[in-house]
Amino acid sequence: MFINRIRISGFRNIKPCVFSPSKGINLFTGENSQGKSSFLEAVSFIANGRSFRTSRDEDMINYDAEAAVVEAEICQSDKFVRIKAVVARKPNGVIKNISLEGKTVKALSEFVGKISNSIYSRDDINVAIGSPAARRYFIDRLLSFSDPLYLQSLKRYEHAMKQKNQALKSAHLNEDLLDILNLQMSEYASEIQLARTKAVSILSEKAEKLYNRLFETEIHMSARYAPSVHSSATDKNILKNEIALAFKKAAGYEKARKLSLLGPHRDDFLIYINNRPVKFYASQGQQKITSLIFRLAESIIIKESTNTSPIIFMDDCYSELDDMRRIKLTEYLAEQGQTFIASGEKTDERLIASKYQIKNGEIIDEFNPDRISKK
Repeated sequence: MFINRIRISGFRNIKPCVFSPSKGINLFTGENSQGKSSFLEAVSFIANGRSFRTSRDEDMINYDAEAAVVEAEICQSDKFVRIKAVVARKPNGVIKNISLEGKTVKALSEFVGKISNSIYSRDDINVAIGSPAARRYFIDRLLSFSDPLYLQSLKRYEHAMKQKNQALKSAHLNEDLLDILNLQMSEYASEIQLARTKAVSILSEKAEKLYNRLFETEIHMSARYAPSVHSSATDKNILKNEIALAFKKAAGYEKARKLSLLGPHRDDFLIYINNRPVKFYASQGQQKITSLIFRLAESIIIKESTNTSPIIFMDDCYSELDDMRRIKLTEYLAEQGQTFIASGEKTDERLIASKYQIKNGEIIDEFNPDRISKK
């Protein structure tokens, strides 16, 4: 899978442009605040329908533009797919529209997983040291790409949980409704917990092998799933019954707190190096490398589960790495298919397919200037 052609206009400080990225490594360089991360954001936006830098869609619109528009032609399974993403200012607020082959995507959840990709950003440090929510989002994103049914179970669980929380906050609690919702949640929770447990185990294995390959250091890296309902069950029906029983036992606490206290929305997974938690014992450099390795491990799993090389986006991936590790990382990425890197750090450019200099939001192809159009 690769992006064949992309058009950008009205996006942050980026000057309108059309360019055809290479199938290998595309490197965006430039001084700070010139727009290299914005270019990466725009390109990844077309693959995900959301920004990796902000939760506010309006932040992507240039201050003097009415809309941020990104259009792309993507080669997928030997077929070209046209995608257009627009974030526009309207009198009643900001509206986002994504269209696939000219047809509007009604909900972002329908678009998730359509374009296999993996994104590394500065915020990925939270996978190593952040809140459980950051790690849940990481594993949910991975499973949404690798398991088509997972996102459906997650959405159903979250819908039932929302109803349950509303019921718990009601002045007149409906016990029968609560029982029904707990049964529904235990059904979906068992599917989610089993999928996450398996995914974390595979992720752990891939990450350890990749770490030792890239950095030629024999360390033991592992990740362990930590569910709020502890169980060793691998059978869905057994786990469903155990979760239902846990919900029943927690009923008194949940009624007092008026909140769902158990389930996948409270789960976590922990990362260890040599059996010591990365969150508490690793240096800042180790934490950065760990989060980078787990993102690369994610791309391996996506590739194996979809039989498609995902597009890889990497923002500031070279910082905290010495020269030798930067070379090793570049060598690895050159083998993975289409990759976009935004970095102000120097690296060995022998394996770089295309290099773009970004200055004041304007993109210049250093290897082939004629490939950039301003139309």
